Amino acid sequence: MVNWPNGPFGETNKLLWSTFPYAIVWNIWKERNRRIFEEQSKTSGLLATDIKVELISWAKIKKRIPYGVDDLIRNCSIGHPEKAGIGGLIRDYKETTIMTFSGPIGICDANEAEIRALLFELGWAYENNQ
Repeated sequence: MVNWPNGPFGETNKLLWSTFPYAIVWNIWKERNRRIFEEQSKTSGLLATDIKVELISWAKIKKRIPYGVDDLIRNCSIGHPEKAGIGGLIRDYKETTIMTFSGPIGICDANEAEIRALLFELGWAYENNQ
């Protein structure tokens, strides 16, 4: 995590970007314990959903952000790969739209599409000093 980017983000994206590795590690640790102590496991798709829920939940506690968990997990095609695309928008703290995007990404399930969209948004924010 020492090399995790800490570039010139806007406040919300900086918060999400800096929290992301901790949400990943925390949820992998919880999944490890679930498998060892409860003899249960989640699919990688459900684990990805847990990471996104944790990420947004922590960010909402730290600072009011203009979107919620349902914005990231509203698609119900989890675990059912099909032709997919991503799309979204980035707004500032005043809810003014800064950027919109959309495009095809091939075959994947909802979680992978959501993660690709999130990574696209974070990359755009980083490149544009947001």
